[in-house]
Amino acid sequence: TEPLCDEVDAEHICEQSLQQALQIDPQNIDALQAMGNLRMLRGKDKEAATLLLSVVKKIQEIQNRIEESTQIQNMDRVAAEEHLPAIDFRMQTCRLLVELKKFKPAVALLENIVSEDDEIIEAWYLLAFSFFNRKKWSNAEQCCLNVKSLAEKKKIIDPDLEAGTKEIWEVVRKELDTDSAMGGEDDGDSGFETVSEDEDLSSDEEMAD
Repeated sequence: TEPLCDEVDAEHICEQSLQQALQIDPQNIDALQAMGNLRMLRGKDKEAATLLLSVVKKIQEIQNRIEESTQIQNMDRVAAEEHLPAIDFRMQTCRLLVELKKFKPAVALLENIVSEDDEIIEAWYLLAFSFFNRKKWSNAEQCCLNVKSLAEKKKIIDPDLEAGTKEIWEVVRKELDTDSAMGGEDDGDSGFETVSEDEDLSSDEEMAD
């Protein structure tokens, strides 16, 4: 995270403005995300996580409405889509979640993002990193392959991205090779995990602070 502003007392002024916005509309996900970012800047990670998980929940509620409307061919789908935050907003939420080591909700958002646009290389990297930290080796491996494929396709030169992906890849391959040598299966996954509508994202072991 970066300072919201360089001006003196900027964070205090920012917090007052966000509090006012949330008093007017407690469901304002832009204000919730910004407040979560501010809490992280102040080292209040638990409060930040609570705010960001609220953002995730609201995004998933919108996505569920879109899916339900699609299944019944309901015209409300267009209205629901208009309320879905832009991918840039959702990516920023994912970055903050990953920084807080909240990998399970990050995966939930990232999987929806790549289902909409599978050429966002950062989304695949964050997925690889999140799956890696959740010991979902097969999923992490596939995401690393997707990062490599996109980097070649788009001729992306990013030393940090390349180094990070390589580090994940080497550990993942070692884990998968070890499982194979022992005659067992890796992590039992054969594709991306999904998060059900009723599943509590905060109950995962990574949710503990």
